[in-house]
Amino acid sequence: MLTFENICQQREVPPKPRKRKCKVHSGFKSDWLSVRDNVMNATHAVLDMYPSAELWVTGHSLGGALASLCGLDLQMQYNKTSPNPKTVNLFTLGQPRVGNKDFADFLWEKIPAATRVVHQVWCVWVGECGWVDV
Repeated sequence: MLTFENICQQREVPPKPRKRKCKVHSGFKSDWLSVRDNVMNATHAVLDMYPSAELWVTGHSLGGALASLCGLDLQMQYNKTSPNPKTVNLFTLGQPRVGNKDFADFLWEKIPAATRVVHQVWCVWVGECGWVDV
């Protein structure tokens, strides 16, 4: 069974003989897993009613982080188990980095129609110190 925990290790044809060491932020992973079943069930229900529909996943900030995990999960589900394969289109705005480079490479490999829009200089408030670029 395809699960989120083993999603990075599953491939149709490995591009390299090395094993990926995908890591994602534990908070983003926990948040995604807390809503995953509801999102997947709703998505399956809508796509059963509209089998020719395109699949778009989008989000802003934290929603963008969850959208990237959702998009990857959906892409893997619909290319492994569905009689009606779908290509996921992913578009995020202000999405923080969700995982390490191996995870990012894997996501871009599986969802070539992914777009991540961020500001060149992203600032985070750190209290008394003021604004800091991240």
